[in-house]
Amino acid sequence: MMALYFSAYDGTNAGLFHSDLKNKDRVIQIFHEGRLIGFTTLHVYSSRWNSQDIRVVYSGDTVIEKAHWGQMELSRAWISEVKKIQDENPGQPHYWFLLVKGHRTFKYISTFANTFFPNPFNVNNELKPLADILAGNMFGGLYNPKTGIVSFPDKRGQLKPDIAMPSEQELSQPDVRYFMQANPGYIDGDELVCICSLDVKNMRPFARRIAERQLVRDLELA
Repeated sequence: MMALYFSAYDGTNAGLFHSDLKNKDRVIQIFHEGRLIGFTTLHVYSSRWNSQDIRVVYSGDTVIEKAHWGQMELSRAWISEVKKIQDENPGQPHYWFLLVKGHRTFKYISTFANTFFPNPFNVNNELKPLADILAGNMFGGLYNPKTGIVSFPDKRGQLKPDIAMPSEQELSQPDVRYFMQANPGYIDGDELVCICSLDVKNMRPFARRIAERQLVRDLELA
């Protein structure tokens, strides 16, 4: 995992990788021909918002080997895991909380969810107070609620330039341009705080189908 991480990130080291991993409680890995080609880490915890208990799915490091960009297996595995997490606390609202320092991750949010914050297609800011609470609790003064950015004084990892820089075709896409404007320091490792509801009604068709298939499998095993 660390070797794969180092293939995508500069400005980091083994200590930072292990420190981040220690604070996660779930890891999803995908393999090709017996070799690890991608992973993502998660931390699931409880919080309160609007006078109710909620569950937060916080995404940590996510890496896909460049040769396998475009595969959907990690997305399928992640959505299935989210459904299992929701089943552990049925009835409680669940939210996906993540820091984004690359345009590809930001694009994924718009393919996963109908409504999310911040959103280049919808100026509705109803999730901003929750984003401020979660990011403020986790990162303290490193989080700027005015910009929605977490900025670390010391390097904690930034994408390698060939991965971080969008192509001309990608720059023609509104969500990519929005990310570049919202997080101008991304190239140095600044991270944009993002959040969305994990309610199945907020999932776009692709994600909803996977969640529903996981529900069927759970019922078959019950």
